[in-house]
Amino acid sequence: MTLDDRILHLYHEQNLSAASVSKMVGLSCTQVQRILNNNGRLRTSSEAMKLAWELGRTAQPYERTPSIRVKISQNTKRQFQEKGHPFQGRHHSEEAKAKMRANIEHHRKVGNYWRGRQRDPHQFEIVEHKRSQAYLEGKWIPPMCLPGDKGKEIRAKVGVATAQRWQDPYYREQVTHKMLKSRRPTDIEQVIISIIEKYSLPYKYTGDGSFLVGNLNPDFVNINGRKEAVDIFGDHWHTLDEIPSRKMIFAEYGWKLIIIWGHEIKELPEDKIASKLMRRS
Repeated sequence: MTLDDRILHLYHEQNLSAASVSKMVGLSCTQVQRILNNNGRLRTSSEAMKLAWELGRTAQPYERTPSIRVKISQNTKRQFQEKGHPFQGRHHSEEAKAKMRANIEHHRKVGNYWRGRQRDPHQFEIVEHKRSQAYLEGKWIPPMCLPGDKGKEIRAKVGVATAQRWQDPYYREQVTHKMLKSRRPTDIEQVIISIIEKYSLPYKYTGDGSFLVGNLNPDFVNINGRKEAVDIFGDHWHTLDEIPSRKMIFAEYGWKLIIIWGHEIKELPEDKIASKLMRRS
């Protein structure tokens, strides 16, 4: 039984609360709620109160009638009038104030790591799930964002480990596919697609990571059996220095690489671009 299945079983079959499930599986309540949301839905507060009342876990009725709500409001107001607000007049200790001042001063010097950045909710969810699995297996993923020498040391170790994993062709292929699977053709790639369809050229679009040569993803590949690939180079993003090394990698796998620049697509007529592809097909 996987972790998600166990959480669903405890929550739906044994009617435990999210807080109780989180204690049993060793996750935070927020992580458990996220897993339940992804695999169904959480109980509403009224449903949870009703279930607790039916199972005899609470003597309080699951439904607050208007009269009960009025009594609760009156009791709360009376307590505040007699004793004051529970946090009124409370102050931080000198030690807590010193820690807050030191923290503020530190962020002024080194800056906040997340300032100007936005976390990808999906990626954040993946990281949390991995940390949960590592926790259950008795392992732990070290934080990479620690300030100072400790953070640099951790990032260096992670960098070395990532470089070693990147040597694995299967891992490299999976990461590249995930990075590119949501990619859509750019404007200049759309022009090439229309030219291919108009002149019936033997090429198909693969810039979405559907085809790799080594660890490189060509924008178009030949589909008539020839090992020919096409890369569309936007003038803003690419330089001439990239071409020799990129062609060398394709040549190692027996592929020929055709480079078409963005300014060529804008300046040349369609038949010239089509003939450039047809000469090699």
